[in-house]
Amino acid sequence: MEIKYSFIIPTRNEQDYLKGCMDSIKNQTVKSHEIIVVDGLSQDGTVAAAKREGARIIYEKRKGPSVARNAGARAARGRVLVFTDADVRFPPDFLERLGDIQGGCMFDLRFWDAGFAGNAILASWNVVLRVFMAGGMVATNGSCLAFDRRTFEKIGGFRDDLLTNEDHDIAIRAAKAQGFFFCPLKVLTSARRIRRTGILGYIGVHFTNTKNYMVHGASNPDYWDHGK
Repeated sequence: MEIKYSFIIPTRNEQDYLKGCMDSIKNQTVKSHEIIVVDGLSQDGTVAAAKREGARIIYEKRKGPSVARNAGARAARGRVLVFTDADVRFPPDFLERLGDIQGGCMFDLRFWDAGFAGNAILASWNVVLRVFMAGGMVATNGSCLAFDRRTFEKIGGFRDDLLTNEDHDIAIRAAKAQGFFFCPLKVLTSARRIRRTGILGYIGVHFTNTKNYMVHGASNPDYWDHGK
């Protein structure tokens, strides 16, 4: 069977979330896909869970999502590359509705493990993102991005030196090369990061990350040291 879509999932100690993500991929109405798990030295049952679900597994010792995603892309066979966190859940018709894309896109995120208030905040943020994009300002929401392979390879993939804001950086380059858009497909993610830091802490961390990228073109060096 031809592989049209490659789901690439960076992991590090994600045994509590990975199966749910992979189950939602395996339940897609479109079956021409593969799952690639790029594991960064997990110490829990992440790799065993990936093996049980039939994923292709790549091991990556270097730190950060960029190197993991690039490693997965090099091994991928699909024409469309879907980069997703391990806590994301896809509706069964996600690929059916996504179809072919040119350039890159982000998605309309919602929480699968938060109540009305949390999802109202996230829905409002998605409105802000759409306004930014309509005004020509490239923005992302990180947990799930997709690119056609030709665009991804043309712009050189993710920057390996970025530990944070790698999603924003690649979106800017994709927009210049081929286009980057807001796809209205709803994709579910976890609110675990907000529960860990609180909403103000979460906003503060991402403000610091964005400031470092916009001012210095660099990552927030403390982000991964804090176990994010």
